[in-house]
Amino acid sequence: FFGATDPAIQATGVPGPVQPDKKDWAPRFGFAYSPTGYKWAGKGNTVVRGGFGIAYDVLFYNILAAENGNYPRVLSQMMTPPPNNAFPTLAPATAVLGPFNPMSGFVNSPANTVHPTTNFWTLSIQREFGSNYILEVGYSGNRSYHGIAQGQGNPPILTPAQAATVVATGDPMQIPTAQARRLNPNWGSRTLLMSTAKAAYEAGYVKFDRRMTKSLMIGANYTYSGTWSNNDEPLGVTDITPSTPQTPEDYLNVRKEWSRSIYDRPHRVAVTYLYQVPWFSSSWASGWPAKIMSGWQVAGYTDAQSGQPFTITTGVDSAGIGNATPARPNYNPSGVFQKNAVFTSSGPVQQNFGGGLRTFYIPVDGTGIVTAPLGSNGILASSMSGGGNLGRNTFRGPNFQQWDFSLMKKVTLRENMQFELRSDFGNLWNHRNFPNPVATMSSTTFGQNTASLIGDGVRTILVSGKLIF
Repeated sequence: FFGATDPAIQATGVPGPVQPDKKDWAPRFGFAYSPTGYKWAGKGNTVVRGGFGIAYDVLFYNILAAENGNYPRVLSQMMTPPPNNAFPTLAPATAVLGPFNPMSGFVNSPANTVHPTTNFWTLSIQREFGSNYILEVGYSGNRSYHGIAQGQGNPPILTPAQAATVVATGDPMQIPTAQARRLNPNWGSRTLLMSTAKAAYEAGYVKFDRRMTKSLMIGANYTYSGTWSNNDEPLGVTDITPSTPQTPEDYLNVRKEWSRSIYDRPHRVAVTYLYQVPWFSSSWASGWPAKIMSGWQVAGYTDAQSGQPFTITTGVDSAGIGNATPARPNYNPSGVFQKNAVFTSSGPVQQNFGGGLRTFYIPVDGTGIVTAPLGSNGILASSMSGGGNLGRNTFRGPNFQQWDFSLMKKVTLRENMQFELRSDFGNLWNHRNFPNPVATMSSTTFGQNTASLIGDGVRTILVSGKLIF
């Protein structure tokens, strides 16, 4: 992982090469038990299943891509263009490695980086009713550790006294710069991609299935779960980092980052069905009426789940760590908070958009449910030592639902030839699924929903024909 091999470079806080992780042990244990002799269990119609295991993930390629530009592996050279018509006599393309500068920035993984690890377990009871119905109730959980998180080996430190000076003067320039406030001001940034992230998942679920009988098949699942973590993404990912930054707001206190994960969806429902319409299937139906009215099939899939959590940030480096992305405000429980507000020329008007926050209104003048010190140019940088006390991922965006439907007709042309006409409807009801609203306090669109709809937000229809022979 491109760790430093030169002792002089290692002496400036740059980690050495990552040591091979050869201690991964991945046992699995599972059981299945079908009780007999109990009325509630039926005659072999009930099964109790459970298991436990340990699994490992890989250290993905993006880590290498982020770390391969460290000194002395990348050389850059500025060449003066030659006079016109100088070909083939061109300036020599020789790059010379300059001397090592401790102020250069580095991105590394610590030498003790190991593979991400998950302990997982499950327990379920499955019961068959009759010969066609199956009901299952279960519990599933896991604990993950050694996930990849972004840290800083030489962070800027903002003291409470320095933050108080900024608030009193309204000027962040009245204190030393971020570089001067680093643990070692003589070194540059030492970004670390560490195997220190943690996560947890707990879920209970109910599952129902009806096998295909009498032309009908149904499946339904409901899951109630919780997902927690202290980091959801160590690098910049467009669909994630606007809602939950990839770095902590206080490099020296990562414990305050533990919260609901951005992947948390407490409620999730999924239903599938398929029905072969039995019209004109009796022996008296014949001729073209039977061919027209028989052979129809409808099928569909419905998916609904809770919205995605998101983090409100100040939008400036209010925590004074040299990075504006993760800084959070303070929580003001008595402050103004208007859910699902419609922004009009006369001000925000609250509406009922269903579950979650499609939009919201929070004033940034200190009277809102979240606050941060203000100056003449807005929220003050370097004004909150250790960052704000608002938790990560404390708000939840709009819920999601998708209805897909298909209608199919089969026509038998002859004994060995059929024609299949099918129409598929994506997002049948033309339902709009909104992403999370803008959660950056310094933005002029704070609280509004300006991103593109999920899945374009439109109904799609596909008509297809198939000749089977």
